[in-house]
Amino acid sequence: SKATVSVLNWSAAEANMLSLVLTGTACAGVAAPEEYVNTRYGTAGSSYMSYGNLVPMVAAPWGFNGWSVQTSTKTSDGWWWDPEATSMYGIRCTHRPSPWINDYGYFGVLPLTDEAGYDAEWPSVKYDPAADTTEWRPYLFAADTAYGKVEVASTEHASVIRATYGSIAAGQRPVLRVQMSLAKDAIAYTGGQITGHTNTGNAGEHNDFTLYIAGTVANASAVVDSKVVSTSVGSALLLVFAPGTTAVEVSLATSFISAEQVGTNLKEAAAGLEEVRDSSKKSWSTLLARYQINDPAATRDQLAIVYTSMYHAMSFPRFLSEKDASGAEKHFSTYKGSGVFDGPAVSDSGFWDAYRTVYSFVQMAAPEVLGRLVDGWVNAYKEGGWLPKWASPGYRSGMVGTMGDIVLADAIVNDVPGFDVEAAYAAITRDADVNPNPGDSKEGV
Repeated sequence: SKATVSVLNWSAAEANMLSLVLTGTACAGVAAPEEYVNTRYGTAGSSYMSYGNLVPMVAAPWGFNGWSVQTSTKTSDGWWWDPEATSMYGIRCTHRPSPWINDYGYFGVLPLTDEAGYDAEWPSVKYDPAADTTEWRPYLFAADTAYGKVEVASTEHASVIRATYGSIAAGQRPVLRVQMSLAKDAIAYTGGQITGHTNTGNAGEHNDFTLYIAGTVANASAVVDSKVVSTSVGSALLLVFAPGTTAVEVSLATSFISAEQVGTNLKEAAAGLEEVRDSSKKSWSTLLARYQINDPAATRDQLAIVYTSMYHAMSFPRFLSEKDASGAEKHFSTYKGSGVFDGPAVSDSGFWDAYRTVYSFVQMAAPEVLGRLVDGWVNAYKEGGWLPKWASPGYRSGMVGTMGDIVLADAIVNDVPGFDVEAAYAAITRDADVNPNPGDSKEGV
């Protein structure tokens, strides 16, 4: 599990050293492929040396949210992660597909203590990202900090964060800090329930675009004080626990639909950390095992490169749809800018290079998912009038061309089920036949 700089900077071409065989059953040679994934691999990069550019996320495959480690105070900057940094400023709820595209719908959670500075502008805790005890798995992040151990597991729309305090000074009390990032964001705690919302974003959002937040504290009876403090970037909720509290566990969920819907989403995490972790592990294992490594001489590093590459390819684009209380799939339209619609919503993907990599891979590895992804893109066309070039969460002007047409056309000719073929063809022909108006998502093409 100890990462090296060379692997942090790896090229996907290195994976070609291995022979891969696609299989419909579990991989016979690699019993637990998810254990070879190191989400920190491929995450190096900077604005002056752009490679990698990913962040290590705990997430469901193609999940609504990702949960990562924020290692700097650049909360509204796309470069808030550094794989070599040793300061943790929070477990960040993120939707960032690229530092150049930046993030939206984000906030942070930091377990610490009530020693001096816990209510200051930017508290942080120390951890070692390369320690053997630090786990970077798609289903679990775990690390030792100055106060004990932090663990994070995720469902599609929710997460469970647990802090176990093993090194806390006498007289100090555990604290859970939930940090918002805009002055107009809201966060509150009443009767064991966390509620809030954020309008964080950088582009591609509309005025009524809101991420709703709900949470529960497993040991709420141990909370002896709660308060909201103001910072330069937004308010922060501080939950202070009784002296002697050895563990703090919080479940958090998000929704783009409503404050009522986020309560439904929170039920995904009701079972607690272990069950959420194990369910996510099973999901990732089932998907990753569809590829068999047909090379008895494969090294652990080579296996890590292959399975981590697959993990990254199964993280984006993400589904932004939710299931209501009746189980019906709904979504807030980031393309129309308002309203809740039926069916899947998809975002956080740039077609300009993914059209010939990610979507071809998904067609081979998870064909049952490709139809839903295409259906989500067709819904974007129906609601906003165009197929996106880059989407995050709505239309973005980044990159050029209409490469999404190729993805839809390929799905049509390959008889991929699960989407409106006539609407998909209409989206393709509109790109070819209609000149965009100023302000349209296709302006500049």
